[in-house]
Amino acid sequence: MTQRRVPDSHISEEMTITGEIHFRGLLRLDGTVEGSLRGDQLELGATGRFSGEADLQQLNCHGMINGRVNAKRVHLYQTARVAGSVAAEELSMAAGAVLDVLIGVGGAALQPPALADSAYTEQQRATGPAPVEPITDGNSPEPADGNAPDDVIDSLVGAIQGGSRLVVAVSDDLDERAGFCRLARSRLGDFYRVIVIDSPGGSVRDILLGVGRQLAIELPDQSSSTTIWHGVQQGLDSGREGQPCLLLIENGETMFPATLEGILRLFAETTGGSAPPLILTGTTDLKKLQDLDSTAAGFWEPDCLFELPSA
Repeated sequence: MTQRRVPDSHISEEMTITGEIHFRGLLRLDGTVEGSLRGDQLELGATGRFSGEADLQQLNCHGMINGRVNAKRVHLYQTARVAGSVAAEELSMAAGAVLDVLIGVGGAALQPPALADSAYTEQQRATGPAPVEPITDGNSPEPADGNAPDDVIDSLVGAIQGGSRLVVAVSDDLDERAGFCRLARSRLGDFYRVIVIDSPGGSVRDILLGVGRQLAIELPDQSSSTTIWHGVQQGLDSGREGQPCLLLIENGETMFPATLEGILRLFAETTGGSAPPLILTGTTDLKKLQDLDSTAAGFWEPDCLFELPSA
């Protein structure tokens, strides 16, 4: 059992601070801060409210943020509500968390749009905050059950449009994953031509040929995967009627390890923006992508990890 970490500093629910705060270690924020935060790890409780600019190493958010966040790692819990902009090297969220933000991956700073008070503020004032979950050892927490994926889809669309190139969505509930994929195809279909691979159990060549068939392009099926990939890229670049393409791989846990590595290698080594965004869905076994050595040849670290509720 993971022990709860004791914060190095604590701003209680009764406190309101305006100004600039610099801190080291873990800061637990259950009150309200307006201004700027600079420090290591921020744990924003469900009663916590922050408005302004934050530059952090890690953010675990249960509460409300209205402003700009730059952080190496960000995890949004079920009760999180974030408006403004988020720039992070690693972003994960539980089902039920809501983002109304610009999203940047790889640590690129973003300027937030004009911010307005959220209706959620009044709701929380009327009903009170949800219970605060314990601080963990840094592993991504499991989301709460019983949440529809609509909010996750909104965040997925924002992540893709904000520049995310590899997004992983996991759940051990097959029906939950199927619902997520249906909504993703529908919502993203307004902006992209969504290429769906729902049976990725073959080789890299098999998957690329399947993409080519959906793009209605002829590919030399006896050629190497690299040659076929170049043909696929030409089709992806043109899209259909000028519409950019996006690749959605369902049931990713059924892929052979060599196939998964080969697909990620092709995407990771493609430069110039010619590789489309890739959404990879499957069981929680796919979370191992987050744990791979970033220097391992052929692997591509996810920009965003979505954990869908399971029955």
